[in-house]
Amino acid sequence: MSVIEIHPLEPTYTRNNGGWALDVQQILPQRTFTPVEQILLYMPPNSSAGNHRHSRREALVAIGAGATFLWQDDDGNIHREKMNPDGQLRLFIIGSHVPHAVQNTSSDDQAILYEYFDTLRQDTKILPASLI
Repeated sequence: MSVIEIHPLEPTYTRNNGGWALDVQQILPQRTFTPVEQILLYMPPNSSAGNHRHSRREALVAIGAGATFLWQDDDGNIHREKMNPDGQLRLFIIGSHVPHAVQNTSSDDQAILYEYFDTLRQDTKILPASLI
C-alpha cells in the first residue's frame, strides 16, 4: 500500500524580515516516526534526488521554491506535489516501498532537503524507480 503523509509545519519562530527558524528535533516526535539516521542534502538548480524505493520509512522537509516531490501510487499513477507552496513548510512522510523522488525545478535557486530515516542506509536495499 502506497502511503504518503503530508503535514504542514510551523516555524519555531519568525523574524520581521521574513526569516524563520525551525527546530529540527521537534518535527518528528509528534508524528510517531522515530529517526535512526538524518541527512542534509543540497540540490543544485535543475537537479533531482531519489528516484528509488526501499523498505525503510523516510521523512523529508525541503527548503526551496522549486522543490517538487514525486511518488507512484499502487495503481501506477505518478503524483507531483510542491514541497513549499507559497513558502509553506511541509513534512512528507514516505511509507515503505513507495517509489519516490525529489526534483528541484528551479533554474536559478538551490533546494535543501532535511531527511529522516527509520533504518540505517547500509541496512537497506535501495531499488531504482522510473519517476523521472
